[in-house]
Amino acid sequence: MGSHSRTDQGCVSSPELLSLLHTLAAGATDVDWFPWLSLLSAPDVQRLRSDLQLVLDEPDATGEPLDWDEILDILQEFAVSAGWGGALIAAPRPSTGDIRYRVEIPPRDLRHLERASTAVQHAVSELLQRFLPYSPTDVERLERGRLKKLGNRAVWQIQLPDGYRLRYFIAEPERTVHVVYLGPHPDGDADGREQTVRATVRRSRFRAPG
Repeated sequence: MGSHSRTDQGCVSSPELLSLLHTLAAGATDVDWFPWLSLLSAPDVQRLRSDLQLVLDEPDATGEPLDWDEILDILQEFAVSAGWGGALIAAPRPSTGDIRYRVEIPPRDLRHLERASTAVQHAVSELLQRFLPYSPTDVERLERGRLKKLGNRAVWQIQLPDGYRLRYFIAEPERTVHVVYLGPHPDGDADGREQTVRATVRRSRFRAPG
């Protein structure tokens, strides 16, 4: 087998990648994260989709987390079959100078997203690619009522399909969007997680060299 760099931008197990895998398995052809896809024959593309769908369906059938190693092995197999020698996963790079914020999502919430519906995964992918890194408090950029600020806590909440919610706060001057909850309608545990993340940010500021 040829040697491949598995990821171009550290995007393995990201919500964007998960959403695109579901899109690819469902039959999309314009998935530009996989530059070797266009080199495959039509039968190989169909077999790739079938293999991916089996693995993507496993969490619903078994209750276990998605097996990312198996996903990457499948992608590697078909990239080699296509004769590809570049990056296995090449996330599109945004135009320079546009991104204003880094977005941090706890692994726990990424695991929740693996079990969410395709509609939820697509919605989160759109937010991560087009909204949160650029203008995370601009209510005019989302449908009316979808984004709101929660009281006086400087926490923002976005409504997602299937009753899911995305909550976050923005740390300045770090220019970081900290996701404190991503899942079904939150309960009191979400408030505790918010306080934990805020405390971590404060400690990192205190330790940072002046």
